[in-house]
Amino acid sequence: MSDHSGRQVVSAVPFGLLVSALVGLCFIVLSIAGYLLLRILNPVSPAITGIAFAVLLAGLLLPLKRAFTRVIPQDYAAAGLAMVTFLGGLIGLMYVTGAQLVSGFAELRESVFAALEAIQEWLRDGPLDAGEVGLSDYFQQAQDWVMGNSGSIVTGALAAGSRIGTFTVAAGLALVTAFFFLADGRRIWLWFISLLPSALEDRVDRAFSTGFQSVRAYVKTQAIVAAVDAVGIGLGALILGLPLVLPLTIVVFLASFVPVVGAFVSGALVVLIAGFSEGLTAALIMVGIVLLVQQIEGNVLQPLLMSKAVDLHPWGVIIGVTIGSYVYGIVGALFAVPVMAMIKVVVQSLRNPVTEPVGDPPGGPGWTEVLSNARTLGARALPARGSGKRAASGATSGGSGDAAAGGSADGRPDGDGPAVVDDAPLMGDAPDDPKPTT
Repeated sequence: MSDHSGRQVVSAVPFGLLVSALVGLCFIVLSIAGYLLLRILNPVSPAITGIAFAVLLAGLLLPLKRAFTRVIPQDYAAAGLAMVTFLGGLIGLMYVTGAQLVSGFAELRESVFAALEAIQEWLRDGPLDAGEVGLSDYFQQAQDWVMGNSGSIVTGALAAGSRIGTFTVAAGLALVTAFFFLADGRRIWLWFISLLPSALEDRVDRAFSTGFQSVRAYVKTQAIVAAVDAVGIGLGALILGLPLVLPLTIVVFLASFVPVVGAFVSGALVVLIAGFSEGLTAALIMVGIVLLVQQIEGNVLQPLLMSKAVDLHPWGVIIGVTIGSYVYGIVGALFAVPVMAMIKVVVQSLRNPVTEPVGDPPGGPGWTEVLSNARTLGARALPARGSGKRAASGATSGGSGDAAAGGSADGRPDGDGPAVVDDAPLMGDAPDDPKPTT
């Protein structure tokens, strides 16, 4: 009786209202789950940040590692050489930037003091007619505010020092993790998906491998866009004779990796330095240069390149960057777009599994063989479940590991099986050593 009356009540509710209530309930449940997840992960956020940076860095350095692999056929040696090349370039750039900062800071300081004196003179003798007494009152109020809030200022400075320490730990973890992702990332990933049910391994592997490729495409595309921004604005600063041209160019390049907000903030910084160092005319010219470069980026490069890398609506990008910056600050704003792109691709891959066609097209192996690469690599990198044959085969590490795993040295199984697709691995290349990572 109660079941019948309950159905009557449900049937009396309009269908649209019922759907809206269910959607709202799902949204509330997901919001609560997300909040709890953030609270649980907050203590280990430096580790999460380091791993996230490692994924982006591995995606950026993977072509360089593969180029070294053609010369040095050892994954760890090639990955180490790629990391050393990256760190060497980074240290060299920091050295040159530091030298220019030391030489140009004195000039910039004098320009800033001169600009402040000009502003003070304008306030005293200009239309505001503040006078010496009024300016003294303003400066005294500012000094009193600093003295009254000295505790908050010291607390903020200590918090900034703590963040620097946390960033250092995350950066070290990112470098170490990126090295292992480049050298042995495929085997690490296969170990994780081996924990899933066998029926899900291929689908999850295919979905996240495709998602990682989208992240790689985004990183490479964003690097190109950031380089164009940095070169354009840096050339404008050089032509205008601004100090600290190289540091400003690097700041613009790094800030451009944060969508929407980064270009605006870095451009405003360059305009501000132009105004302090060269005057109002140079600042206005710099505004024009920044707007021109950003228009080329937004109307030409972004639609042409980014649409091929990630298919995300600009409104979604803005919302994602806003939420990411609110939750995790600058790091959240930086990772908002790649995380959204990866989630989108993974969900699409899981919802639309690839069907295997009957037969292969002429001229090479078909999708049936290509999609079996994940299973082939898994057989090479992990021991068969419930079987001790591989352990008893006496397989050795190094170059002989491929044969012991049932494949040839070029990544193919026995006979004329399909070759391993170059972009199939999630991170790094297929390992030579058949022993699994534990």
